[in-house]
Amino acid sequence: MKSRVNLVGVVTIELGTACISISLEGSFENLTSGGYAALDELEDAGWFLAGAAMQPIRESYEQLQRFTSGSDESAE
Repeated sequence: MKSRVNLVGVVTIELGTACISISLEGSFENLTSGGYAALDELEDAGWFLAGAAMQPIRESYEQLQRFTSGSDESAE
């Protein structure tokens, strides 16, 4: 047995724009601070990775300095 429902009318629910604008302002502030935090973390990661990439060059340079440090004394 099916029951029949007759549509009598439509109910419209409205929300004031003040509540929405306050919510959007809070969201914007959260996104802005989150964006700055993400950029800060990316900067830290960049410094770390750049240092890791430069380590073999630094070791090679130090080895070259040790190798050539004695050659100045033998030339005299």
